[in-house]
Amino acid sequence: MRTTWIVWVPAAVCMLLVGCGKSKAGHDAHAEKPAPSAEWKTVQMEDGSFTASFPGTPIIQFQQNNQGKQVLCGLDQPDGVTYSIIMNQVNQSDSKEDPRKRLKAVLAQAPISYGASAKIESTRQDLKVEGNPAAEYRLSFVNQGKPLKLSCRVFFAHDGHQLFQLIAAGPKGAPEAQKFFDQLKLGKYTPGKVVAAPSATPSPAAEQGHGS
Repeated sequence: MRTTWIVWVPAAVCMLLVGCGKSKAGHDAHAEKPAPSAEWKTVQMEDGSFTASFPGTPIIQFQQNNQGKQVLCGLDQPDGVTYSIIMNQVNQSDSKEDPRKRLKAVLAQAPISYGASAKIESTRQDLKVEGNPAAEYRLSFVNQGKPLKLSCRVFFAHDGHQLFQLIAAGPKGAPEAQKFFDQLKLGKYTPGKVVAAPSATPSPAAEQGHGS
């Protein structure tokens, strides 16, 4: 069975986690002063799937269904720079398919995901993350009328069961994108929980008929 991988756009991730382009006070990020240097904090996911570092405390969401699970982990700074990690995991995967081909498919889909304004500025496909083939791309796009520059590192891990996307974006890009990418450490692979279907509850009429 062929697995369909979803490429999340950073605009959707930002809105889901923290609100792209806005500071915590709700003001336009372009009117804010650049954020001061923050202490980097290491966080480990509750399922042990990976450990990452952020220049602050990220917001983490963890979801599971009968197909697998998804982890969203993001930080929005007052100057409009965001750092996000999306890990999509499935219990079944096309592990025999060449990961390089799968990465090319993700790269081909990326600019489409960011809208008509998206423009790829550069790509790299000669990288590795803990032995796994990886790729990076940089693009510019417009979100809600605001120009953004984005860097993304993407790779498959654990025999293709996990798709990682590390995203760093901002009005002028993310100054510490490379450090953010390099701080990620892979953990263990744990299949997602199988969600049982709810049992049917007989209606009162059915119960009365059964007892007569």
